Amino acid sequence: MAEASAREIIVVDEGKLSTALGVRWPVPVEVLPFAAGPVARFLAGLGGTPRLRVRADGARYLTDQRNLIFDTSFGPIPDPGALAIRLDARAGLVAHGLFVGLATEIVIAGPGGIRHVQRGEPIFSGDPPA
Repeated sequence: MAEASAREIIVVDEGKLSTALGVRWPVPVEVLPFAAGPVARFLAGLGGTPRLRVRADGARYLTDQRNLIFDTSFGPIPDPGALAIRLDARAGLVAHGLFVGLATEIVIAGPGGIRHVQRGEPIFSGDPPA
């Protein structure tokens, strides 16, 4: 839906922010169950460490479409756009959490209040525009 929208607003807690993607949080990757093995190897080949998401009871977590999620740590991702293109092209990989170039606005909530950052504005002071 985000790709078909004229306006995409992302709402985040400021605790989710980092100076580079991949530094603090893994990238969620949704995978068709029958492709789990090949996609896990593919993610590892890209330098990632895929970990199958499980529920509190130890059972595999399933999406609404009954797919699996690999929370994949890549470390700092120098070129998120290039990684997104590689992920998008892989058969068996349904979706990923790299929303590159989609956000028109980011709403950041924290103890100091709420900030609105428009496309082209820096998120951190001193940063180049987003």
